[in-house]
Formats: sequence, C-alpha cells, structure tokens
Amino acid sequence: MNNWQPYPQTKPDNTLKAQEADYVVLIANPFYVNKQGVVHNIPRHRVELAIWCGNHWLPVDADYIGEHTFDVKYFIQLPSHN
Repeated sequence: MNNWQPYPQTKPDNTLKAQEADYVVLIANPFYVNKQGVVHNIPRHRVELAIWCGNHWLPVDADYIGEHTFDVKYFIQLPSHN
C-alpha cells in the first residue's frame, strides 16, 4: 500500500494537530545523475524529516535551513507516538 502523498497537489491540513505531527518527506536527490549511459544505483529522491508549518515545510536537518534545495516532492505522516 502506497501512502505517499504528492506535494504540492496534496497538502497537510492547516491545523494545529497537523502542525504538531511528524512527517517524512522525499526531496530531489542532489547527487542523482540523469545522464544517458550512466549506470548507478543512486535513488532519484532522498528521505528527510520535516515539520509542516501550515503553508511550507521546515527541514529538521540543519543542513537545509536557509537553502532553496529543500523541494518536497512527496510526504507521509508518521503515526503518533503519544
């Protein structure tokens, strides 16, 4: 069963409950080589943790804060840990 939601076609709700939830997002992998003749096993997307802020994603990893490369393609909400 595929629960990944495409972003920005689908967005989490703009509620406090949605903003308090934990999310895993797929972003474009900056190390992917899209070139004919290159054989590799580098995936197209990279898995990261993120926080939904109501209208945008905030990366948990400090490497992406302030960068324009945090372009979310898909997301999934993690189960509550309460």
